[in-house]
Amino acid sequence: MPLAGTLAILVAVIEAAIDWTTWVELDVSAVYGIPLVLAAVARNRRLLWALTAGLVFMTFAAYVTQIGPGVFSLDEPYFINRAMSAAALTLSAALCHVWIVAANRLAAQRRSLVEQNQELDRLRRGK
Repeated sequence: MPLAGTLAILVAVIEAAIDWTTWVELDVSAVYGIPLVLAAVARNRRLLWALTAGLVFMTFAAYVTQIGPGVFSLDEPYFINRAMSAAALTLSAALCHVWIVAANRLAAQRRSLVEQNQELDRLRRGK
C-alpha cells in the first residue's frame, strides 16, 4: 500500500507540471482524478484530501498563469472547464473517501470474524 501512496504523489506532481507548462486549451486537470484513485488504493484519507486540495489549487493556478491579461471572465470557456474539473475532482475525492471507509470497515469485520472463528475452534478442541 505505501507504493500506491508514493505513486499517487508522483503522478500528481507530473500531472501538475504538465498542466503548468502546457497551453490553456489543454486542460490537464481533467485527469487529476488518477492520483486520487491511487490514494484510495493506499487507503490513505489524509493523502486523498491533501492531494485533492493541492490539485484543485493547481487547477486554477495553472489557469491563471496561462490565461492572457484581460481575458478572464466567469463565463470564459476555459475557466468554466477548470471549474468543472475542480468540482469533478472534489466529487471523486468524496467517492474515494466513502470507498476507503467502507473497505476499512469490511477489513475490520473480516478480522473480527477470523478471530471469532479461531476462538470457536479453540473452544471446540478444548471440550
